[in-house]
Order: sequence, then C-alpha cells, then structure tokens
Amino acid sequence: MSMELNGFDELSEKLNKLQENAEKLSKNNSIEFDKLFTKSFMTTHTSFSSIDELLKSAGIHNNEEFEKYPSDKFDLFIKSNTNFNSWDDMLDSATSLFVKNQLGF
Repeated sequence: MSMELNGFDELSEKLNKLQENAEKLSKNNSIEFDKLFTKSFMTTHTSFSSIDELLKSAGIHNNEEFEKYPSDKFDLFIKSNTNFNSWDDMLDSATSLFVKNQLGF
C-alpha cells in the first residue's frame, strides 16, 4: 500500500522558510521607524506620507523631543490625524504588519 502526500514537500519548504524568517527577525533588536512606518502604511492610515512628517506636524523634531512629549497629548494628536485611537494602537498595527511581512505572510 502506498500513500501519496501531494503538497507535503511544498508545505515543508514553506515551514522552513518561515522558521528562517523568524530566526532573522528574532536577532533584530530594534527597527527603524522608517521601516516600521512605511509610506504605504502612512498613506493608508494617516494624512501624512511619512512618520517624519507626522512627528514634525506634532512638533517633534528629534528623539529627545519624542521621549519628552506628553503621551496624552500625542494620543490626541494621533486620534485626530490617523485612523488609530492612540500611539500604542498605531505602533501595534505597524509592528504586526512589519512582522507579518518579515515572516512572509
């Protein structure tokens, strides 16, 4: 009795590629905002074409200003200028999309 497993090799290859991509992603300790908030993401979810443009419009011009910016004020800005309710929602969405893309989904 023989059994044919059509597609098993293809599934195995896809799983191996997924594992490789996950290993690469796990080695990356930080992601630049430009890679996380792509032009496509920004134009789909905001009225800005880049994360830099969004930050400058909020009055943030460098990392120090970003760190000191009041989170409640920034959340209001995000809610008014994007289709997210808060910075955390926007960051979570961009991160999820980035991870999916990196894993090959």
